[in-house]
Amino acid sequence: MEEKVLIKSVTSKKTKQVFIGVAIALLIVSIIFLVLANSLGKQDWAYNHYGYYFSGYYYECYYCGDLWLSNEMVPHILEYHSDKFDFSNFFVYGLVWLILHWSFIFLAVVVYLIYFLISRCNITITDKNISGRTFWGKEVVLPIHMVSAYSISKIFSVVAITSASGSIKFPGIGNYEEIVEVLQELLNERQKRTETQENLSSQQNDSRNLDYLIKLKNLLDSGIITKEEYDAKKKEILGF
Repeated sequence: MEEKVLIKSVTSKKTKQVFIGVAIALLIVSIIFLVLANSLGKQDWAYNHYGYYFSGYYYECYYCGDLWLSNEMVPHILEYHSDKFDFSNFFVYGLVWLILHWSFIFLAVVVYLIYFLISRCNITITDKNISGRTFWGKEVVLPIHMVSAYSISKIFSVVAITSASGSIKFPGIGNYEEIVEVLQELLNERQKRTETQENLSSQQNDSRNLDYLIKLKNLLDSGIITKEEYDAKKKEILGF
């Protein structure tokens, strides 16, 4: 009999918005650090190319020879002598900000990679199996009768399905509530079938025991077995 597909998962829009938003925010911060690396790196370079101490609070610019107050020297060098700026010094004086810049770019890439892996996760529930793809891209197929429990986590919309072999987690499931509802119905149906089979088995056992007691009574009436033998077998069958 062909399997009947009951429900398929969809990717969580909330999870997508969170991860994409965080990745964009990290990129914006990285750009800010790049700007700081450029501006502060140049200022640090200018401070290290001050000029010569002249007298009092004045310094002589060793590029043009003009005299400037100490607080005016750096703006003067940046404005009039920026062509003397050695680009290699940009990496020296703005190194900390550059490290932060690339660190945040790296974090943005990691966040997007996590979202990419989550977006590939999916679950398909049929009347016989649960199949899907996990966070690491592993394809799984789990028969319904092997499922022992399930749980959900609203953080990252995770559906976890437990069996005797362990727990399998599927993050980024947008319709996780509908998924667990269908799963609960399947587990309830399985429980009902199990109880029905147990009842039928119990009834069959009772019927066989009754038939056996009737046969024993006939044997007793025929004198083939004694009353003591009959009573012993009766206690054994009835369990008392």
